[in-house]
Amino acid sequence: MIGFSRSAISVLNGAEPSITETPNSDLIHMGCRPKLLAIPSLVKAAIFESFAGQNMSESEIDVTPSIKQCIQSNFGFPVDTDTEFIYAVGLKKTEKTLVTILETVKKPWVYISGPTVNPTGLLYSNKEIENILTVCVKYGPRVVIDASFSGLQFNYEG
Repeated sequence: MIGFSRSAISVLNGAEPSITETPNSDLIHMGCRPKLLAIPSLVKAAIFESFAGQNMSESEIDVTPSIKQCIQSNFGFPVDTDTEFIYAVGLKKTEKTLVTILETVKKPWVYISGPTVNPTGLLYSNKEIENILTVCVKYGPRVVIDASFSGLQFNYEG
């Protein structure tokens, strides 16, 4: 069983996001309360329409080469012809899908984007993260958890 240390849990439980306002500052603090960064539905619609109208070819939307290059340069992970990227269905991994994948892959890596929240709006509960990490202990992959979106909440109400 994997868990957080007591000291980490006490810090997370006692954390209270705050905003320090500085006059004439363009800085947005990513740790602010979720409701303070709400995006108007008209802005979301305009962003969607701009992407939908770009009419991109298949090669323009295949991000695999860029992802491989990024992983190699940032983590030193070898990305040669034997490298295989397996993506979670719906962008959210579960322990069931992870077991199926890890049973067949040699020297696996697991990358979890935003364990608490990410731009897809899919949230991981503490139990889901615990289950995923328990599976990882069994199969021994290197695990990268990118929490760069922690503290953000995307409001999809229209």
